[in-house]
Amino acid sequence: MKQILIYFLAYVFIQFAVGAAAMCCIDDTAIQLTVAGTVSNILAIILFTLARWCPFSTDFLHRKPWTVGYWCVMLAAGMLIPLQCLEDMIPEAWRVDLAADAFKSIMSSGWGYVAIGILAPIGEEVVFRGAIQRRAVMFFRSRNMPSWSGVVFTAFLFAAVHGNPAQMPHAFIVGLLMGWLCHRSGSIVPGIIVHWVNNSIAFALQMFYPQSYDMEIIEFFGDSPLRLGMAALLSLLLFFPALLQLHRTFREK
Repeated sequence: MKQILIYFLAYVFIQFAVGAAAMCCIDDTAIQLTVAGTVSNILAIILFTLARWCPFSTDFLHRKPWTVGYWCVMLAAGMLIPLQCLEDMIPEAWRVDLAADAFKSIMSSGWGYVAIGILAPIGEEVVFRGAIQRRAVMFFRSRNMPSWSGVVFTAFLFAAVHGNPAQMPHAFIVGLLMGWLCHRSGSIVPGIIVHWVNNSIAFALQMFYPQSYDMEIIEFFGDSPLRLGMAALLSLLLFFPALLQLHRTFREK
């Protein structure tokens, strides 16, 4: 557990230190957040790689990587509408969005995509699935607890580090999914793909449809429960076959 704490605190310190430095040196909020997100994730990737906290292996590349990549994209796309439906069911008082302005600022330029859409998925998966979850699974196993305890524990930390009540339920569920993918495949690559699709869709919506951030999912479908229900059903018809295919693929390894 000590090693897990070191990993977590190292990541939080990098985020805090880089964010503070950006605030001191840059006046424009959008540029400030973009630079902070970019630099902090690059530093985290470098640190966790050089310190060998996140071991890298090429084994995954020899096991149907393109097939897995395709189904990971389908999995990520298929879960977005159902997850947003679940999120909208949470009482509004419990999903206060403390980062709305920051999110809108960083999403206001194409450079924000480098931080949110590319580096965040890689950096966060290196830290949380590649380092923290690996150690957490080992820790819980050493105490005769199931491996999924480490996956759940890591997903909880992943949600908590976002520091924003509005994001935490979504981050926790997606963290569980990416944790399962990493545990079954032995690689962080599937999780990076899911993370990338999730963040890329969020970025695209904010970039081309800015008002979407403040809308509930049913408003996208003309406030029609029937249309929303059909969209959620079609999404699940992507999600569950993808989940099944990934389960079968990893079982064969």
